[in-house]
Amino acid sequence: MLSGARAVCVLGVHRSGTSAVTRALELGGVYLGEPEDLFAGPDNPEGHRERLDVMQLHDRLLAALGRRWSTERPLDPGWIADPAVAPFRAELFALVERAFAGRALWGFKDPRACQLLPLWRQVLDALGVRLEVVMPVRHPIDVSRSIEARNALGRGTGLAIWTNGVLSGLCAARGLRVARVSFDRFRAEPAEHLRRLAGLLELAAPGAAVESAVRAAVHPGPAGSEREAAPEALESLHRALATDWPALTSPALFSLAERRLDEFARRGV
Repeated sequence: MLSGARAVCVLGVHRSGTSAVTRALELGGVYLGEPEDLFAGPDNPEGHRERLDVMQLHDRLLAALGRRWSTERPLDPGWIADPAVAPFRAELFALVERAFAGRALWGFKDPRACQLLPLWRQVLDALGVRLEVVMPVRHPIDVSRSIEARNALGRGTGLAIWTNGVLSGLCAARGLRVARVSFDRFRAEPAEHLRRLAGLLELAAPGAAVESAVRAAVHPGPAGSEREAAPEALESLHRALATDWPALTSPALFSLAERRLDEFARRGV
């Protein structure tokens, strides 16, 4: 049975701290899957905290829609009604029922969900699962540098991936409770941020043992204070997202994202 369960989607762009935030939520009681279900790669040997079956489904669906993980432009409007999506919808129903039946609180994370969250919303709504979102946000320059180092993609490509992911994800999550968290601040004080996220999402407060485990699992890093500036449109978007961490996303911010996504689809970064 899944009806009445709660699911938490960690929704963030590649290289924006989604793995660390997901690990903290997992330690706080959000079930992700068994160890053998979760993917680890050479760029993150401690584990990305994402299910391999979900990632593979997402990759195949994006390919069917003419995209890939590094897509620099939004999916076409109405993509979810494309007949090519139907078998993936059925597959996702089966995956969720197989992986999470009997779990009162579970979660998933894959940066590709920034594009594909509408399908998850359809499936989980039909199953009676309440979906909530945690969105880690990292400065666009830091994300683009990390993508450049890992994937040998240019700085402009990294900035476009950041813009498309952040805006598409926010627009897809409108109507849900979306808690935003700064990756830089989170990794500096992970236990404090987990407590605040738990409060925002009405999850059980982490105890001392969980907080200690989170501090051990999340490694502090440079805050990126000496980065160069991104294009002003991206700096202003990041400033809007960065107000009052962690924070629930307001209707005004969702509306801003929709306007910016329309502009981005027409003009790019």
